[in-house]
Amino acid sequence: MTGQRNWVYWSGLTSATHLIYGASWLRAHATGTDLQVVVEDFGSFQGTTRITMDDVAWALPGVEATFGLRSEVGLRVPAGATATYLAVGSPGIRPLLRLLRSNPARRLSFVATDEGFSSYGTWRTKRDAWVREGKPAARSTVRALLTAGVSTLTRPSAWRLHEQVSAGWRTNEHIASEFRLHCRRTAPSRTAVFCSQPWVELGLIDSAEYTSQVLRVAESCRAAGLNFLVRPHPVEDPDRYRSIGGVAAADRPAELDPACVNAAVVLGASSSALINLAAIHGVPVVRVSPPAISALDATLSTQQRSLLDTYLGDDVDPDHVEDAVLRTLNG
Repeated sequence: MTGQRNWVYWSGLTSATHLIYGASWLRAHATGTDLQVVVEDFGSFQGTTRITMDDVAWALPGVEATFGLRSEVGLRVPAGATATYLAVGSPGIRPLLRLLRSNPARRLSFVATDEGFSSYGTWRTKRDAWVREGKPAARSTVRALLTAGVSTLTRPSAWRLHEQVSAGWRTNEHIASEFRLHCRRTAPSRTAVFCSQPWVELGLIDSAEYTSQVLRVAESCRAAGLNFLVRPHPVEDPDRYRSIGGVAAADRPAELDPACVNAAVVLGASSSALINLAAIHGVPVVRVSPPAISALDATLSTQQRSLLDTYLGDDVDPDHVEDAVLRTLNG
């Protein structure tokens, strides 16, 4: 591919994990070329934007490319360049319309990178997730159906960390290696890390009830002979956990955080972070959820439940965490 001119439009970025998924595709398919990457403005979660163009540069060490924001450089594909729309999850409706308006007669390729656990769901599970985040149900339904329709129309190539095969699941080593480029499991500690989720902020559980559950998990881990560290989600209030013990800064995804990657065990509810820690780094994990949250697993897709069963095992009752941790540590 040396000498080939590649132009890539990258949209849907809201987290550093999205950057890693896309970076692995760029490294596997576009290195050795004259590469220009146009980045759509960054998305947010619960009103918080967590990445910038500095993070884009951080995510792509060794990749020679010209980067620019769509709002600054536009979307016109240069003459003679191969054009690819690199989308997180699936091509966005508005970004796609912008791209087509700027290039009405150009041939375009479409790639959909992993967006996390929701990539293995259906339009219904995505709609339900948006509703839990506080989006109106009717609007979420329309958005989910339109997104599914765009994917059907564009037929993007899937670039995902987890690939289902006849024997179960296998890991895309291009993506796994990209994560390990930034963080590797080297010296396992004697610390249990609890990766919290913003269930309180989403209105799914009372703050006092959730804090009480995390305290029970902490006591069980200490009884198993481990130190305990809470890693709040970036949109959570970390003060909620000050009375429980150590609170870690969540300024990077768990899969890229040495405290998690080198933990003796990582605990938390069903999430892509726990799945990825187990699949990429071989970190021992224990799935534990409040009853109100574990009930949500009944609404998951077949693929999502299969991923959880493969990498996380059964959801453990908070009262049985000590036994589960000891079993995990003892192999």
